[in-house]
Amino acid sequence: MKVRALTGVCLAAVITCMAGTASAQNLAPVGGQEKSPQQIAKERATEQAYKDSLKQIPDKEDKDPWGTVRSSGSAPASTAAKPKAPKTARRTNTAGTNTAGTAPPAQSTQ
Repeated sequence: MKVRALTGVCLAAVITCMAGTASAQNLAPVGGQEKSPQQIAKERATEQAYKDSLKQIPDKEDKDPWGTVRSSGSAPASTAAKPKAPKTARRTNTAGTNTAGTAPPAQSTQ
């Protein structure tokens, strides 16, 4: 019976702790000061100056920095795509190490 009571007390404590931290996230600061009209006007002026500075940034243009270096025709033959060599299959030998493209060692029949 004591175990059951202790379990109930522990469960209640856990629920209380979880509820307390969740409700604390939505609380307004206690003893907060009201903003004076001068502070509000200063914040508005700062926000307006920020918005004006964003409008002065020029739009981003799509530029090709290598456009003057690149020829107008196709790519030269030396930089054309070369065919890739086929990859060799990886096998595992009896010792458990990987070998590239080699057959596994022959097993003895003794």
